[in-house]
Amino acid sequence: MTTRGVVYAEPGARPAVEEIAFDPPGANEVQVRVEACGVCHSDLHVIETDGWGMKFPILLGHEGAGTVEAVGAGVTSVAPGDRVVIAWRAPCGDSCPACLRGDPRRCSNNLRARRRMHRAFDGALLSPVLRCGTFADRAIVHEACAVKVPVELPVEQACLLACGFSTGAGAALWATPVRAGSSATARWSTGRFPKARTHSQPERAIPGPKRSGTRI
Repeated sequence: MTTRGVVYAEPGARPAVEEIAFDPPGANEVQVRVEACGVCHSDLHVIETDGWGMKFPILLGHEGAGTVEAVGAGVTSVAPGDRVVIAWRAPCGDSCPACLRGDPRRCSNNLRARRRMHRAFDGALLSPVLRCGTFADRAIVHEACAVKVPVELPVEQACLLACGFSTGAGAALWATPVRAGSSATARWSTGRFPKARTHSQPERAIPGPKRSGTRI
């Protein structure tokens, strides 16, 4: 099977749309037809840092949403036809010290699919950014990373939940947490989350503090 995606082939190269061959989903994996993808600064960071430590060639994109097309053996949480947001991180839940003590944010054994995307012309195995690779028409992800959402939610809004909203609002609602009546200073960023937890544009990060009743 083939699709298209934006490939960053080597340090200094210009990312380009290429034909991609991909394998069907394996056990506990899901094939998603990507219908919308946000543009996050973290993907630019991959390019600016000559790969961010990833193996080349790299398939860019990590803020996607779309429709499940096929599922591998053992998948029970989603089915073909479901609308999903592709999460870039899914904690194991029960097999690492952090999860066992109830702190899944620090999971050291995140669930992930095998790399199944290849450059069509030479067969090189692609490294998807944050195990997503959603600057492509198709993505293969672990079942736990395909989060079902209502079909009424437009995909161009749903994809923002994958990173921009989850990191921005998540920082205020769960990671900090900011409580009702608190005063907070917001630091805006456009991704590159090791530097800042509040993510992307102000209107995408503000809902978390606003929901918690914070004075900004």
